[in-house]
Amino acid sequence: MHCDWVLPLKGQCRRAKVPFFFKQWGGVHKSKFGRILDGRTYDAMPKRSVAMNVRRRFKSQPAIGSRLSL
Repeated sequence: MHCDWVLPLKGQCRRAKVPFFFKQWGGVHKSKFGRILDGRTYDAMPKRSVAMNVRRRFKSQPAIGSRLSL
């Protein structure tokens, strides 16, 4: 993965006040390159209540196949 792909996303998250989480650099040797971006790790996550509301909303949606009548 290129740094030029990640940094714009980080900036967009900051401007939108959305938590930014950077898991790791990709590639074959992931453990060799680690999780450092701009000299630090980014572990921000949304509040649990936000994540739970999203999960509940999608759980309440019927499956796509169940909406089809044959």
